[in-house]
Amino acid sequence: MKQERTAFFSASMVKRILDKKSSASKTTEKATQKFSAEDIGFENIQKAFKKIFPEARFLKNVILPMEEDSLVKTAEYDVMVVCAAGIHIFEIKGHPKGKVWYDKGDNGTRLWKINNGSGITEIHDPICQGLGKLNYIRKSVQCFSKYYVYFTGDEIELEPTIPATVVTTDELAYVSRLAYSDAKFRKSLVKKEEVDVIADAILEISSQYTMAEHISNCREFHGQKQDKHGAT
Repeated sequence: MKQERTAFFSASMVKRILDKKSSASKTTEKATQKFSAEDIGFENIQKAFKKIFPEARFLKNVILPMEEDSLVKTAEYDVMVVCAAGIHIFEIKGHPKGKVWYDKGDNGTRLWKINNGSGITEIHDPICQGLGKLNYIRKSVQCFSKYYVYFTGDEIELEPTIPATVVTTDELAYVSRLAYSDAKFRKSLVKKEEVDVIADAILEISSQYTMAEHISNCREFHGQKQDKHGAT
């Protein structure tokens, strides 16, 4: 029976994970059909973090429940790195090329845009998009966590005013080094055993949800938005 909004670290869950014998088959990171940009992003993130965090666990396309008051019942995490420096969440953006910037809207919101040479396209605010995901992880797991937006394209140019948590492939190595340096400075490096507990707990929760269910939740949300607009 599906658990409702379970926090990751219930005592029984942690005991169950720690009691598993090392010879048992390892929990498999979820695999669903991927877009090529996500494959490229996942591989590049692995390369950057594995050099510094050999104990790291890399999870992709993880579906997790959101808080009760969230607009969408579930969320998809493109890539999650669980390592000695905590949990690092990456939202993958697959634009192959272009200059990325944002303007301030009338109500103070950020209007993200990309010019790929053939025209200007608006992008959903990727930072705002991930705040709910990050907040849920921070409330559920008692370790450091951080959220990044990763543009995988080789010809992406970021405006200097873009937040530092928005990165390109060239910056991934620096991100991993900084993550280690910060964790060491805070004296909060996570042990290998704890890394596995966190990753396995996330996957155990995620196993209760499917991509089809998440897509249905998103469609339900967008349908409600359209109904509201139609009523006005």
